[in-house]
Amino acid sequence: MSKQRTTGHVTSFVLQNPDIVKTSRNLIDGITPSSDGIARTRSQIISVVIPTRNRIDQIEHALASILEGTRLPLEIIVVDQSNPELVPALAEVVQSVTRQHGFSLLAETECFPLVRFIHSDTVGAGTNRNLGAAAAHGEIILFMDDDCLAGNDWIEMVEQEYSQHADIQAVYGRILPPMTIKRNGTEIGRRSTERRVFDRPVKPWHIGSGGNMSFRREAFLKCGGFDEVMNIGGALGTFEDLDIGYRLLRRGLKIVYTGKSLVYHDSKKDFEQQIRTEKSYGKGVGAATAKYLRCGWVSALLVLWQWYWHMAIRRTFAGILKWHSIKVVRLALLQFWYPFVGLIEGLTWPLDRVHHLYQPKVSDS
Repeated sequence: MSKQRTTGHVTSFVLQNPDIVKTSRNLIDGITPSSDGIARTRSQIISVVIPTRNRIDQIEHALASILEGTRLPLEIIVVDQSNPELVPALAEVVQSVTRQHGFSLLAETECFPLVRFIHSDTVGAGTNRNLGAAAAHGEIILFMDDDCLAGNDWIEMVEQEYSQHADIQAVYGRILPPMTIKRNGTEIGRRSTERRVFDRPVKPWHIGSGGNMSFRREAFLKCGGFDEVMNIGGALGTFEDLDIGYRLLRRGLKIVYTGKSLVYHDSKKDFEQQIRTEKSYGKGVGAATAKYLRCGWVSALLVLWQWYWHMAIRRTFAGILKWHSIKVVRLALLQFWYPFVGLIEGLTWPLDRVHHLYQPKVSDS
């Protein structure tokens, strides 16, 4: 990882099926029992990382959706950055839902645990993801957000992409809102069912987003992981999940988007929370543009213009003419200003030009 990697106190425990602990042979065979009596095959290459913060109910459902899938991952790593008073309750929920699915808590194992809980006093989704990736054993690191539910064959579909296409370095997937949510122009998702291959830089938001993305470990480490300055809780807004895909493409690596890899996203944000998210992403795209320009990627100006066109100009008209919604218009108007703020601020931050990552300022270290 790059020099900016995470700091802070980290603690963890592991959750594991006791039958697997008895012998590492079970891991090699990849057969894991569950509470419903159905033996599920266990991937030998995919580590799932779920970042979470102060979301006890969400992490319970997210973890359960993976444990109920047709194929289990090699391991599930829950990386928590909750407020100290919430950590025991969140850890208990992780333990409880794991036991409900036929697994139990053990202090140590001789092989990879199925579920691990890691708590850190750091803040930021990108930081969280980097911590999980550093702890993972799998060749493939698969990320899902804590407010998402995995599709039934999610692990299987992701593994299929990597197994069948050795040149693919990252896979992004489809993100749908719950079926009960009526579209209103403010929801975020990835609805396309087609398979697309990217082998050159494109608009970062066309590749996919953080709720359903995965990387080969080697490619992830070589690019330095997620930009921890430019993520939720970071100083330069939020863009780390889009930024990493763009940086991989700039390195000449190949990325796939597939509609077969499916998760459901239920953020349950109220409008004020949506406003904060829009501000953060607006600032993030501006900061990303500043970073790319400083790395000599002049085409980043086109990225910024395309963001303005789609997220500010077109969405303003869509809010008026299509959605007839003042909320959509208000969200769009934020994108006229906050990218400019991020662009200006991004010019002042230290930069790792090898990995194309911002570095913390000395006073913030």
